[in-house]
Amino acid sequence: MSSLQQEIEERGLQMFDLVDQNPESIFSKAGFYQRMMAFSMRDEHFKVQMFRFVDVLASLRSSRDIVQHLEEYFAPAAAGRNGSVPFLQTGIKAARIFPWLTAPVLRWNVSGMARQFIAGRDPDDVMKTLRKRRREKIGFTVDLLGEA
Repeated sequence: MSSLQQEIEERGLQMFDLVDQNPESIFSKAGFYQRMMAFSMRDEHFKVQMFRFVDVLASLRSSRDIVQHLEEYFAPAAAGRNGSVPFLQTGIKAARIFPWLTAPVLRWNVSGMARQFIAGRDPDDVMKTLRKRRREKIGFTVDLLGEA
């Protein structure tokens, strides 16, 4: 391994250690996202379902549709599959009872989490996001993707 590669890996491990030493509160938006991402990295099936749900969410129009897809994608995890997300079963039950309340909250949270990875819908939106991150002194990298 080259000395540059070793230095890069050591720096990365230092960053991970800092994150582990200073976790966000579970009650903060960042803490919630952090824990969801950590869980999804441990459970491949959950990760696939989570990204599928994020992809389809924008096309869902009604609260009932959102709840139906939530159940379809996450019922196995909620039932205890591979160390399930503890609050998922409760969340799905609440969504069934109060879809008009839970669906907008779910859409807002999932959209917020998606914005961690997707800078925008068009070039103007992307530039707005990147300028904001720069003002906040947040480092970032950008992959430019286009679909035909």
